[in-house]
Amino acid sequence: MKLKISEKRALFFLSFVFILLCANLGFSTDKLATKRPSTTREYSQDWKEFSSASGGFSILFPKVPNESSGTLNIGQTIINQHTFTVRDDSLYTVMYFDVPHLNDLKTKADLLVGFRSFVLATLKGELISDNSVSIENNAGRLLEMSVPKRGKAKALILVTDTRLYEISVVPEKRGIPDEDTRAASTRFLESFRLLAIDRSAEGEVDAYLRSNPELAQRAIQNDKPKGLLNGKAVRLPPPEFSLLARGVHASGTIIVRIIIDVEGRVIAAQAVGGHPLLVSAAEAAARKALFTPTLEEGKPVKVLGKVQYNFISR
Repeated sequence: MKLKISEKRALFFLSFVFILLCANLGFSTDKLATKRPSTTREYSQDWKEFSSASGGFSILFPKVPNESSGTLNIGQTIINQHTFTVRDDSLYTVMYFDVPHLNDLKTKADLLVGFRSFVLATLKGELISDNSVSIENNAGRLLEMSVPKRGKAKALILVTDTRLYEISVVPEKRGIPDEDTRAASTRFLESFRLLAIDRSAEGEVDAYLRSNPELAQRAIQNDKPKGLLNGKAVRLPPPEFSLLARGVHASGTIIVRIIIDVEGRVIAAQAVGGHPLLVSAAEAAARKALFTPTLEEGKPVKVLGKVQYNFISR
C-alpha cells in the first residue's frame, strides 16, 4: 500500500475534525438504558452529584441523567462520543469526545477554537461572550450565547490530554426568569470536576492511539477515508467459531479496527460492536493478519485501518 500525505499544520487537523463533526451532527447513536450514578449525594432542591468513572468527571445534576453514546467516522479513524443529559426547565448536558492529540499548548489552543465553533454550530447560537478558564491546569473557555427561541445559554468547553468536554445549559424555552436560569447555570457549571479515568475497559487500538497521538492525527488529517483492508492483506486467516458461539448459532458481521506496523504486522486489534460471542474470535484473527508495508514519501509508516469478518451460523 502506498499513501501520500502532505504535511499539514495542527490547525488544519483540528479545524478539519470540527468541520466534520458539524457536518455529522446526525450521526447514529446507540442509546443506552438510563444508568444510575455510581455515587450520589443529596443536595438542596433535589440536585444530586453524578460521577462517571469511565467519563472521568463528576457534576451536580437536577435529576438522574440519560446516557447515550455513538461514533463518528472522521478521516481514517473513529471518534467515540458520549453524552449525559437531563431535561428540566433547561437542557443540562455533559458531552465528551475521545480525540488523541499532541500535548502542546498550541494544539490545545487550536482545539478550543475549533470546539467553540462546533458548539455554536450545534446550538445555532450567537456568541455573546468568551472567557478563558482553567480547571486543574486544563485550558478551557466559558461561552455565553444567544440561542434562537430559547434564550441565553452557557457552555464550558475543556481540553484535557486525550479528551474534549462540553458542559452546557440551554433553556428549553423562552420566558424562564433570567435569575433562575443564571442560578441553575452557575450551580451546574461550577460543580464540574475532573476525576481519574477508569480505562479498564479500553480497547487495544484506543490505548495505542492515546499513547501515540501522532498516528491518530495523521489518520484524521487524511480526508480520503479508507475502505476495508481485507483485499490488501498478504495473509488474512479466517476467525475460529467457538463451541459456545456455534451452540447458540451466533452470526453477524464484525468490524475490527487494526494498527499495522512498519513491517505490515498487526500490533493492535479492537472490534467495533457486534455479537459478544464473536468479538474475541474476530480480534484474534485480525492479530494474525499480515499486510504489505504502507509507504509515505517512500518510507514505511504505521497505519490505522479496518478489516471485516462475516460469521455465518451453521
